[in-house]
Amino acid sequence: MLIELYNRITERKKHIIEMKKSIMAKMGMLLVVFAMSACGDSEEDKVCDVAREFADAYYNLNIRKAQAYCTRELVPIMNFRHHNLTDRDIAYRKSKGKAKVRIVNCEITDNSLAYVNVEISNLMLVNYMTEELSIVPCDTVELTIVKEIDKVWRIRDPM
Repeated sequence: MLIELYNRITERKKHIIEMKKSIMAKMGMLLVVFAMSACGDSEEDKVCDVAREFADAYYNLNIRKAQAYCTRELVPIMNFRHHNLTDRDIAYRKSKGKAKVRIVNCEITDNSLAYVNVEISNLMLVNYMTEELSIVPCDTVELTIVKEIDKVWRIRDPM
């Protein structure tokens, strides 16, 4: 009877040890995952993300959203652009489908200045002299992006 009790206790201890090993292995994996996610994006990734988000908003006429990615100096120009949009512009953009953006090239020249070439498919052009609207199948623009004093990358020149 004592031997049987001893065997059961021994088996229970082995089971507890195996559970502890399993838990420790899972915790180790979690620590690795957290450590990798804490590394964050590279500067180039951050610049490309800003360029992509800005271009997608701007070329799909979501000027207010695009403003969030701009320097303070560019905001008045973006406000002007927003106030000059007409219902006809927005309806035309919607009728032709969304513009699609793709980062072609990203070059960080120093710690606070970058140039990003963005390819825009289904680009809408507005001729403000004739008020004519048209779609260009594909064009590439260069965005100038600066890292401001708050360490955030922002669009300085959208053309």
